[in-house]
Amino acid sequence: LSGTEAQSMAVPAAFLSMRTPMLVIDLPTAERNAEAMLARARHHGCHLRPHVKTHKTIEGALLQTGGRRSGITVVSVALCGQVRWAVLIEWWLT
Repeated sequence: LSGTEAQSMAVPAAFLSMRTPMLVIDLPTAERNAEAMLARARHHGCHLRPHVKTHKTIEGALLQTGGRRSGITVVSVALCGQVRWAVLIEWWLT
């Protein structure tokens, strides 16, 4: 974005220097929504199998599953491989 475009859209200056693409979320709202989905699934005796197609992040998947490291849905085998490698790398590094 140019400076003029950013000003007209009320984009915070800090965002202009960040690399893209990037994921920006309102974390308290995301946490509240994820917990509401998990609570509803528990109420109905179901296990939620959230889709990770949009965010493709370990953090998002853990948020959606309540910290469970299983039970996600992916759009393709390739994405499944990407997520599995990311989880293995994170596990190895921690």
